[in-house]
Amino acid sequence: MVIQMASQHGGGSDQLVSDHYYGPSGLDPAFWGIASAHGLYTAGDYLEYRYGSSVRATIAVLLWVLTLIILAAQLIAMSQILEWVLGAPRWEELLLVAL
Repeated sequence: MVIQMASQHGGGSDQLVSDHYYGPSGLDPAFWGIASAHGLYTAGDYLEYRYGSSVRATIAVLLWVLTLIILAAQLIAMSQILEWVLGAPRWEELLLVAL
């Protein structure tokens, strides 16, 4: 795959240009060929086909845990902002945000 600057092709901007076409889905054609040949529709399907069901389950659990961590961080950040704005104790703000 050749990647060059667009300005080298007379484009005038500093965008990257690639000669490798990824199609409307953004997927590599080789990946798309494997997925369509084996009836794979999601990234989880591909992980299970390529590495086995244990890897798919591990990734699913990691994503679930990380999602909970991100949600908790957002709730804590919102309660902190409300504490600064309203001046109420943090436990009241957490209850307000959780509703």
